[in-house]
Amino acid sequence: MVIKFVKSIFRFSHSVPVEHRKNFWNLYLDIGWYGVLNGTTIAFLSIYAARMGASAGQLGLISAAPAIISLFVALPAGAWLKVQSTRKAVVWSTISFRVFYLLIILLPILNGLISSRLQVGMITGIIFLMSIPGTALSISFNAFFGETVPQEWRGSVLGIRNAIFAIVTTLSALLAGWLLDSVVFPFGYAYVFGLGFLGAVMSSVHLFSIHPPLNQENATNRQEPKLLKQIFLTLKHQLRPNIFEGPFRTTIILLFLFHLAQYLPIPIFPIYSVNVLKLNDQVISLGTAIFNLALFLGSTQFSRLIRRFRSPVMTGAGMMILAIFPVLLAISRGAPMYLLAHVIGGLGWSICASSIYTYLYESIPDQDKSIHLAWFNLGSNAAILLGSLIGPLIGELIGLQPVLFLYAIIRAAVGYTIARKG
Repeated sequence: MVIKFVKSIFRFSHSVPVEHRKNFWNLYLDIGWYGVLNGTTIAFLSIYAARMGASAGQLGLISAAPAIISLFVALPAGAWLKVQSTRKAVVWSTISFRVFYLLIILLPILNGLISSRLQVGMITGIIFLMSIPGTALSISFNAFFGETVPQEWRGSVLGIRNAIFAIVTTLSALLAGWLLDSVVFPFGYAYVFGLGFLGAVMSSVHLFSIHPPLNQENATNRQEPKLLKQIFLTLKHQLRPNIFEGPFRTTIILLFLFHLAQYLPIPIFPIYSVNVLKLNDQVISLGTAIFNLALFLGSTQFSRLIRRFRSPVMTGAGMMILAIFPVLLAISRGAPMYLLAHVIGGLGWSICASSIYTYLYESIPDQDKSIHLAWFNLGSNAAILLGSLIGPLIGELIGLQPVLFLYAIIRAAVGYTIARKG
């Protein structure tokens, strides 16, 4: 299957105009190395925090940290992007964001010198700090991708990127599980986080190699006396009410609900896996690998499905499939059902991950992309913040298992609404 997929990428590349091929390949290599980061540091940081004694509320705060920062940074970042070359914005925000992954490596190394409680606090602090450039990267990369990949190629490129991401994340998660099983705790996590930092660096290298052929000279004169004035005027321009006229208003509301339903149960999953199911790191890594293998298999079918169904229908259907994940986790008594939940979850996310941005781009006019993307980022992060903070609180009130069933119902209802109203 993997060999067949690689051959299909080469066939697809030959059909791509010459001026886009190098950029597309760098986009594929970027997401591949990001898959290394995702299968190691991103996948296991919350598990490490849970093993350090973090509560569901603390994990919720860690999940919410990027959203909290984004609420304050999203619109200024969008204004900054409007007067800045998107490529330069991506380069500088990438460097500023990913250097923090180097600090995370030190936590397990210094475990004997730093208490578990302090480590959880340091993880939270690092996530808060790195979320400032991370917000700028999120907004600028979406605009950067829109400039780099023409409309007619976006669905295919997104599908290939998601498939590569899934394959590499799967392999990285399996390697991480082997390391954690082979190296005494907590030093195995230092190796895992080190691999994640390597992936972050190499992903950045390939981002730096991309030169958008579209609107690449979108920056105005960046003389410092004028720059702040331009950002202020752009920020004022962002607040105009007609931004929410047309299909964008419906899209932003539905995607707010999407992210709310997605993140309500997320802080519950690590606590439930570690404290209730008592799963070891090898089983958890296998779950991550299976999730991403299912993500890969689903992503290979995305181009075919998006031609048959509208993107909001695909997004809603993916969310309804994701509703099965917390149900299976709640009824799990060990590894088998836990792993089955990750198969279903990976298939559901393969649909959402590819279709959600297609759905978003369809409602955004060609002009003012960065402004619309900043508002999308603001809305989605408000939903992530709300879900990450109230999700664990409700879980503490009614219990972890009942709340997983409740969040499954909410996910299904939101998915149905998006499919019908989008």
